Amino acid sequence: MELNELKIILSHEEKFKDINKWKFKEITHGTVSRHKYIVSRKKEKYFIKQIKDNEQFILLELIKIKSNLIPRIFYPNLLKKNVLVQQCVSGKHLKSKKAIDIKLVREFAKFQNGLNKEEIINKINKFSGCNSTVIDESDFFRKGIYSNFDYDKDLFILKKFKLPIVDKFIKLLNYIRKDKENIIDDFCKMPFARQHHDFKEDNIICNPQKLVDWGSSYGHGPFLFDLAPFLVNNEKAFNEFIKYSDICKKYSKEQIKRWLYVALVANFVSLLRYRLNIGGYFKNKKQCKKFLEYEYKTYKFLLK
Repeated sequence: MELNELKIILSHEEKFKDINKWKFKEITHGTVSRHKYIVSRKKEKYFIKQIKDNEQFILLELIKIKSNLIPRIFYPNLLKKNVLVQQCVSGKHLKSKKAIDIKLVREFAKFQNGLNKEEIINKINKFSGCNSTVIDESDFFRKGIYSNFDYDKDLFILKKFKLPIVDKFIKLLNYIRKDKENIIDDFCKMPFARQHHDFKEDNIICNPQKLVDWGSSYGHGPFLFDLAPFLVNNEKAFNEFIKYSDICKKYSKEQIKRWLYVALVANFVSLLRYRLNIGGYFKNKKQCKKFLEYEYKTYKFLLK
């Protein structure tokens, strides 16, 4: 969708009937920079972007759930035309997992609860071409985590930098490998849920904290996988999630702690496979050191 086409769609709304009087500033943040704009006129300002079908679907459902997880959506009818008009939230992206607002954790739990109601699950299955109400993907996740456990070539390549932090990561990987089979079994036995995948600092805007980017927003998997890195070193956030999560209410706190641990392991080995490899991010010593030292603050708790 080119800018002119977007303007034509917007101009059918009373608010934007004088579309040429609005200023469009393209946003370049993220891997896909096209078709995202800050649209302003005098004191009014909106975030507007072209959305994919899966984003359209989930955002329409999210409006019904009435979650405060995301900035306010205007003109829901435009979602059906693959155009999102949203509250323009100013603020920097979250810099630390530790800085997660427990209100956002609470909203995530409520979002997950709402997204896993039977009527919405049925809609999701229909949308994704699946006829069953319950999807058993444990085999898929089992294969994935097995592969990630054994994908450490990039980590060992980083030894060329002779950084103590690289040795710490290798030690951590070797430590969790001792309990590999039990970890994988527990991870795949965890309750599965539809949830927002790609829950990470880059997708959280601060002041107030809101979740953005719904490209992976109806993903299916172990229910603690997305949040694990944000809960493991944050007792308040962990307790808040337990308090509001419908899934957590069915199990003991000790069981949930174990699932939190194995979900964190799954995140850790996923980090080794994808974040260390994609795009060749770690070609120099300084970049490698900064990234690994930041992530180690989260994953060192796997040693406990």
